[in-house]
Amino acid sequence: MAQQQSNRARSCRYDAVLLDLDGTMMESAPGITASVKKALAEMQWGMPEGFDYTRFIGPPIFDSLVRFAHMPLEKAEVCIRLYRKHYNGGEIFNNSPYPGMTDLLALLRRSGTKVCVATSKPQPMAEVLLKHFHLDVWLAYIAGADISDRESDKSILIRRCLEFCRIPPQRAVMVGDTWYDAAGAQKTGVDFIGALYGYGKKEEMQAYGAASFVNSVPELVPLLFPTGALGGSACLNGVYLSRGEENDGQNHI
Repeated sequence: MAQQQSNRARSCRYDAVLLDLDGTMMESAPGITASVKKALAEMQWGMPEGFDYTRFIGPPIFDSLVRFAHMPLEKAEVCIRLYRKHYNGGEIFNNSPYPGMTDLLALLRRSGTKVCVATSKPQPMAEVLLKHFHLDVWLAYIAGADISDRESDKSILIRRCLEFCRIPPQRAVMVGDTWYDAAGAQKTGVDFIGALYGYGKKEEMQAYGAASFVNSVPELVPLLFPTGALGGSACLNGVYLSRGEENDGQNHI
């Protein structure tokens, strides 16, 4: 009985937590923006002075090239190939997990919560990146876009996660940093938390019903765990972990 009470005390509010990758789990702007700039330069395609290249982070790159660079579809296809040449050639690792992310994933996993990634990054790229930074060990499922970079509906990716985990929408939450994530959450009926430390804009997420926001990864903890769930906690890298859950530097499953 005592053990059951302990397990309940450490339980998450949700049975599944779905995370966006770029701008939510990973500080990925350096590699993505560098690759976009190199690809555009090779095509001699100019952008408005002062353009914010982090706008390319979130939705599929193909869609962003059409939307922000005003590229015809056939030229966007060429630009995507050039982008991938630079990104897969090394810029993909010009990246880092946000502070506290690894510990948060461990805390969620140890609480029995299914942790999934729903990203518009093509599936092979997402898997390589997550494995490189040793984040894949905490995940139940990775839902990435197809290699065409045109799977522009985030709700499709969210549904894949829910179907794999066999969890209803009302028992899941999507955490993301752009309107694209908020729109997907709204369409599928899952709760949403906006990551303001990423690259999106609060007002754009609010347009799709977003009402809960955080300014850092550690701020997710009180939104995901009920008050008192982590009683007698220890702080590690800004994330509060239950006693006995401190990370000893090894990836325990």
